Amino acid sequence: MGFLSPTRFDYLDRRLFSSFVEFAIHSLNSVGTFFHFMDFRELGVKAGRPTFVREIVASPDDDGIIGPGSSVRVVGLVCEHDASADACTIRDAAGGLRRRERGSTPILTVLTRLLTQFSVPSDGMVQFIGELVEGKGDRRQLQLLARVHTSAEGLDALLYERAVLEQRKFVSGLLGGNEN
Repeated sequence: MGFLSPTRFDYLDRRLFSSFVEFAIHSLNSVGTFFHFMDFRELGVKAGRPTFVREIVASPDDDGIIGPGSSVRVVGLVCEHDASADACTIRDAAGGLRRRERGSTPILTVLTRLLTQFSVPSDGMVQFIGELVEGKGDRRQLQLLARVHTSAEGLDALLYERAVLEQRKFVSGLLGGNEN
């Protein structure tokens, strides 16, 4: 029997696997305990409600569901980026795919002054998490003050939209029709 005989290898493999499982269970228990006692709402950090550009841009006549101060998570396609103004504009990723033949697509201004090293190609898909603020000017349209961003390249926008809508239905059912 050599050093790596099947019996010896199986023994070492099982022992290593057993150690890994014990470590994983211990880690999960520690992390679970940490998060159980840690309430992130006390820190003032909100996760951001998955929202679509069209819902943010909706006029009061359209019964917009969110307003200034809301924490949102938005995925969109970058229309243009002005680094000197620390801002970019995005359009609905999935909604834009459906509305091209029906007219204009809602556009949202994203303020990027809190983001470090923000660079994105035009027509790149990006996800932002941040708070809505009222814009300056005559129209006082809502703008997103982004605090986090990540690339969403490769995301199936139509499937993402369907998943968010299904999640809302599920959560609404759990809360007895009250989504918030």
